[in-house]
Amino acid sequence: MSSVMAATPEFGSAADMAAHYRAVRARMPVVVPQLRRDYLALPRPCARLLPPLSGFATVEDIIPSQFLRAPEEVVRLSSEAERLAVRRAVAGYLALLRQFARTHRRMPLIQAAVGRAFKIDPNGFAHPSRRHGVTRARQIAMCLSKLLTSTSHNEIGRSFGGRDHTTVLHAYRKFLPLVVEVLTEMYDGQSCPIDIPEPADQ
Repeated sequence: MSSVMAATPEFGSAADMAAHYRAVRARMPVVVPQLRRDYLALPRPCARLLPPLSGFATVEDIIPSQFLRAPEEVVRLSSEAERLAVRRAVAGYLALLRQFARTHRRMPLIQAAVGRAFKIDPNGFAHPSRRHGVTRARQIAMCLSKLLTSTSHNEIGRSFGGRDHTTVLHAYRKFLPLVVEVLTEMYDGQSCPIDIPEPADQ
């Protein structure tokens, strides 16, 4: 199977981006292929096609900047903005991995990538606020932590303000479909297999 893929297009509006994603999902296989957790195993053609951390001028207004807002004041993003933020978070995390040694702790990197992608302060992930805005971003970060690292539920929970492993399990089950959809779109469901860990209690 060839790993050569077409370049990711730029979008003039959220509607254009949504239409493109619907078309991509329509041609995806029913069974999602498997993704290895080790980012070094990702095919280089795919890695080059990941969205850069800058240059989102055509759709940047979809995600409002909330860096200066307190965690309890962060507002929830629209579904398309949230999907775009997940794409940026995955791309940002993989970019950060290439900057640090393989022994570097992964949790701070995921939190930094998700915070930057959602344009919120990553320090707010440990805040006890239950407002939808910061809670959904935190849960997505937990889901990415479980899917893209070998970290246990307990350790992930401790990294997010001492939360219980059942909270991590809930976040993983809740956002796994969204994250897998985004990963499939980013890799066109062909060049990069997706390995989904079993959501067993730990």
